[in-house]
Amino acid sequence: MFRLGDDWKEYINMKDVLSITTFSLSYVFEEILDIKILLHQEDQVLAETIINLVHLVSKTNHKIEFPIGDFIINVEEIKDINSAVSLKLSATIIGGFWIWKPHYYIRMLREIDQNEYLEIYRTETSSGEKCKWKQFNVPYNMLGDKNILFNAYNSSEEYVASTSMTIEELLTPGSEFSLKQGSKIKGTLKVTWSRLDLQQNFVDYLRQGIRIKVIVAIDYTSSNLPYTTSESHHYLGPEKQNPYEASMSSVCRILDVYNKDKIIHVYGFGGIPKGQKSISHCFSLGTVKNYFELLGLYHETLPGIILSKPTNLNEVILRAQKHCEKDKNPMSYYVVLIITDGDIHDYPYTATSIVYSCRYPLSFIIVGIGNADFRNMEKLDSDNALLKDRDGRIAERDIVQFVPFNVYRRHPGLLASKVLEEVPGQICSYMKSKTNWVM
Repeated sequence: MFRLGDDWKEYINMKDVLSITTFSLSYVFEEILDIKILLHQEDQVLAETIINLVHLVSKTNHKIEFPIGDFIINVEEIKDINSAVSLKLSATIIGGFWIWKPHYYIRMLREIDQNEYLEIYRTETSSGEKCKWKQFNVPYNMLGDKNILFNAYNSSEEYVASTSMTIEELLTPGSEFSLKQGSKIKGTLKVTWSRLDLQQNFVDYLRQGIRIKVIVAIDYTSSNLPYTTSESHHYLGPEKQNPYEASMSSVCRILDVYNKDKIIHVYGFGGIPKGQKSISHCFSLGTVKNYFELLGLYHETLPGIILSKPTNLNEVILRAQKHCEKDKNPMSYYVVLIITDGDIHDYPYTATSIVYSCRYPLSFIIVGIGNADFRNMEKLDSDNALLKDRDGRIAERDIVQFVPFNVYRRHPGLLASKVLEEVPGQICSYMKSKTNWVM
C-alpha cells in the first residue's frame, strides 16, 4: 500500500509470500511516498511496517524482519535514460558500375512491433566503396531490447543492403556483419569502435552515500511588517500558517527525508537580533533537527528580533560557503533555503558570490513572499542563460531556483515540487565536475 494524503491505497497484492513478485514505482526527488507492507493470513494482519521510498531506493537490498520470517526487497533502478552508446561504423560495399564515386549512408532502426521499425539514427554520407562514418552517439534507451537493423542506402536514396545485430554485438568493437540484399551479399558492416557511457544520476549518488545538508535563511526586514499585525508576512495566526511557516514546512518536510545528519542551520537577515543594536545581514538563530523544530525555533525567536532594512543576501551566501569549507566530507551537499519578501539591494555582490559558489557543493532555493519586484531574483535564477557577475565572469552551473510564493500559496505540495525540482540535477552537475568522484 502507499499513502495518498491521510489515506492508504492498495498497490499490489501478493497471494504467495514465498514467490517472487516484480512491480515498479516512480521515484521523484521532491515527493514523499510512504509504503506500508502488510502481512495477512486470510483476514488477519500478522505484521506490518512502513518504509519510505527514499530509503528503499538508497540501497539495492533490504531485509524486513517479521515475527514469522524475513521479507526481502531487492530494488533495481530502471535506468540508462541518460546513458548513451558511442559508435564508429565502417563498411565495404560492393556497388554496381558507377561513373562517379558512390556515396552511402546507414539508417539505424529498432523493431517496435512485428515488421514495424523506428529510425533511431542516420549517418552522414561517406564516399567510396570503403566507407567510414564519423563517431556518433545514440541514447541507450532508444535501442530497446531487440536486434538493431542497419540499412545501407546510396546517395540517390536507393536501398542497397541490410544487416542486424544484437545490442551485445553492437557493444563489441571489431564485430563484422554481412550486408545482404535478399540472399545476395553486398558487403560488410563493421563496428570499428563502441562504448557505453553510463551517465550517473541522482539515485546513483544517493546509493553512494551523498549527504544533503540544509541551511535556512529568513528575512526580517521591515517590509514584512510587525508580526503582531494581521497584515504581516510574519503574523502568527491561530488558523493558518503565514508564508514563512508554509514555505519552511512544505520544503523542509521533503529535505528532512534526505538530511541524514538531522541538522538544519537557521539564520536570519535584515533585522536586529535580540541583544544587539545594529542590523545584521546574517545572524544565527540556532540549529534544529527537523522542520517541526524549525517552526518552533522560528516562533520562539521572532518576538525578540527588530525588523530593519535593507534586504541584502551576500552575507548569507558567504556563510553558506564557510559551511562548505569547514565540511571535509566529500559526499556533503548543502541546500540553502532563502525566504524573503523583497528584491535584493546588493545584487552585484550577491551575483558575484553566487558565481563563485559554483565551485562549492551548494544549491540556493529562494522563495519570494508577497508582491515585491523580484526581477533581480529572477536574474539569479539563470534558466535561460548562465549567471554573469559584474566583472563578466560566467557561472559554471545553474545553482539558483527562484519561486514566487503567491503562485503556489494554495498548493503547498506544488510549491515544494517547484522549489526542489532542479536540486537533483544541480547535485549531479557538481558531482560530475569533481574528477575525484569514482562511481
